[in-house]
Amino acid sequence: MSKFYSANVFKLHYPPKRKSIKKSKSPLLVTISDPELACLRDALNFLSDKPAPSSQSCSENETTYLTDYSEWVSIGINLKSLGVVGYEVWDSFSKRFDDYDEAQVLTKWASFKNPVTDYTEILKKAKYHGWAEHVVEEGSDKTNLEASVFRLSDLDGKPVPKQEYFMPEYIPIGVPAGLYADGGVGKSLVAQQLMTCAASGSEFFGHELKQGVVVGVFCENTVDHLHMRQDPINQHYDLKYSDLENIHYFPRQGFDNALLANDPIRRELILTSFWTALYEYMEKVKPVLLVVDTIADTFGGNEIDRNQTRQYVQRALGRIAMDFNCAVLALGHVAKGSKDQVSEYSGSTSWNNSFRARLLMTKNDYSVVNLSVKKANDGETGQSINMVWDNGVFIATDNSNVKNQVEWDNLIKDTLELVDQFARRKSNISMSQKGNYAPREFSRGGRTGDSKWTPKQYASALDELLNKGKIKIVKGHGNSSGNTILKCNHN
Repeated sequence: MSKFYSANVFKLHYPPKRKSIKKSKSPLLVTISDPELACLRDALNFLSDKPAPSSQSCSENETTYLTDYSEWVSIGINLKSLGVVGYEVWDSFSKRFDDYDEAQVLTKWASFKNPVTDYTEILKKAKYHGWAEHVVEEGSDKTNLEASVFRLSDLDGKPVPKQEYFMPEYIPIGVPAGLYADGGVGKSLVAQQLMTCAASGSEFFGHELKQGVVVGVFCENTVDHLHMRQDPINQHYDLKYSDLENIHYFPRQGFDNALLANDPIRRELILTSFWTALYEYMEKVKPVLLVVDTIADTFGGNEIDRNQTRQYVQRALGRIAMDFNCAVLALGHVAKGSKDQVSEYSGSTSWNNSFRARLLMTKNDYSVVNLSVKKANDGETGQSINMVWDNGVFIATDNSNVKNQVEWDNLIKDTLELVDQFARRKSNISMSQKGNYAPREFSRGGRTGDSKWTPKQYASALDELLNKGKIKIVKGHGNSSGNTILKCNHN
């Protein structure tokens, strides 16, 4: 079986639905600094490996503090004063054990009312059993800053690195990228085709991708949705499900999918337990691409707050891209645009500024979808791919004014027939929009009085025929020097 149906993948991403964690009314609620939090985690690691008080000998079935129920509850009570941060610490360490049950952890956490102790009790208990606290000296931030300073002289003699790409000129590696489109244009389908090509070694619209494991978090889809979308993709690329061992899909419809969310107690954004679980999974499988569908589902902040949006892109997505040297593509919806202007993203301009690359999908009146590069910090912009939906997948088309190559060929054929027809009738037409503009005259139907093509489509066809020398402009009939006709080159 492929990873598409892998039970252990869905085990990680199909927890029971979260109950709301009520805030404690106790005045003991406290905050904790990052160094103190690191010490707390270290102390819990120590206690989780330490034999429990009831176990005096080291046997094969030795129990530890976190597997002794009463001690486990006691630690949870001590962490309650930290609010959401405390819950995440308790939940994270509870996951280390085989009998971990998220529903039980949530229920027990909610039962802790008005704690009278705080996390320092855990530190005291760990010290009593031999744990040595790593004290953070005053001014250590300054020391760490000096240790991380970068001098240009250090680069002497070193080769200049080049930006790596998952998809050349479109999707970089090591930095987060965004893909925006209006609802229903086909972001998720394009992402699924992209992942399939990377996992199977197929080309994506003529572009070679970096091959390897790909991970997709699909917050709007169930397993059935992904299965229905995947089947025509497999048929298009002539693949079997057994060929797709490198695809890891996480269907997350109906769950809390925030990667970065507000901590109501500390009043700041924090990386969530779901982000931690995803990070640990990424560390395990080492993918070349992570797709996050969508930004709205995974960002728990305010989309018009510049600081919050930047934290999401740089901390939640950028950290993963950097630590695993992979591509991260986040899918988002555009804002409602005006009649004359198409929106390219939603919310603060910080979204555009924070993503290192930004792609946009748009669909025109002829159902042609255009995928283009709108921002590239380390490359050029303007590259684009025209595609149309066909039997459940997107396929390439050479022209943006027709649905597919078959229709384009038919348009070219009809245009040549009309050029010949107007020439035989000695009708003056031109490529100037003043007077008898050929595309406009052709769209009125020519000989039949009926045409399915628009002036814009005829203009595209005539431009190509002129450029390829299939037709030519010659002097027309009458005395005016401006009279011209189009004639076919019958060579």
